[in-house]
Amino acid sequence: MSYAKRQKTKFTFQSFDVLKVPGTDNLYELESFFLSDFLTNFGCFPICNNQSGFNILSPLIDPRRVTILWEKFS
Repeated sequence: MSYAKRQKTKFTFQSFDVLKVPGTDNLYELESFFLSDFLTNFGCFPICNNQSGFNILSPLIDPRRVTILWEKFS
C-alpha cells in the first residue's frame, strides 16, 4: 500500500482459462514463466510480487512459441 500511495501503480489479473492457453494448467509454471519474462523485459521482478517464483525443471511452456505483450498491460 505504501508504495502504491507514492508511485504510479497498476495491478492486473487474468482468468485461469485464459492463462491455460500457453500450454499448461500448472499455476506455478505460469507464474514462473510470467516472472521470468518480466525480468527479461524490465530487468527486475515486479516490485509488489515479493518473490521470484519457482524453477520448473521440465516446463511445458515453450518461450519461443509464447510471447507476452507487456504493452497491453500499460
